[in-house]
Amino acid sequence: MTVRLTVNRTRWWNHVTYVAETVNGLVPVVKGNGYGIGRPELAIAAARLSPIIAVGTVHELDGLPEETTPVVLTPTLSPPDSTEPVLTVGSAAHIAALHGWSGRVIVKLISSMHRYGGGIELVAEAQRAGLRTVGVSIHPPLAGDDSAHRADIVRHLPGIDPSLDIWVSHLAPTTYETLPP
Repeated sequence: MTVRLTVNRTRWWNHVTYVAETVNGLVPVVKGNGYGIGRPELAIAAARLSPIIAVGTVHELDGLPEETTPVVLTPTLSPPDSTEPVLTVGSAAHIAALHGWSGRVIVKLISSMHRYGGGIELVAEAQRAGLRTVGVSIHPPLAGDDSAHRADIVRHLPGIDPSLDIWVSHLAPTTYETLPP
């Protein structure tokens, strides 16, 4: 049996632009096959919404619009040739793999998802290694409710340097708005 998905592009785009306009700081994510739309086509649409586009891996950097700043969500053990993308690190091994690379990084803090990530001390470790640390990320699992996700994020806040950006995911816009500044 074959399954065919048809997307009403006008309705989809209207919904996407509405969310992007109402959620301050939203960063579009373009990864894999572009959620069935096609990654190159989706990247062009995402660039109309934000100057920053997140991708899944360093292998998805090709074909992004030049005017965007790419953020790679999954850590890599092989840094790209360019220092343009912002990479994610979530362990001492990820930091060691970027030794000598002079680009920017976001440090992923551990969440209840337990996929990868470390404690706040990982920020200092990245900085000691010479990585330009521009933020931290906290990504709770898709499962669970927003109050648990919010708690997962808020427990990290006291230890985070206020000069760093904080990247979060998997929150409803109304819960995102309740996070402390």
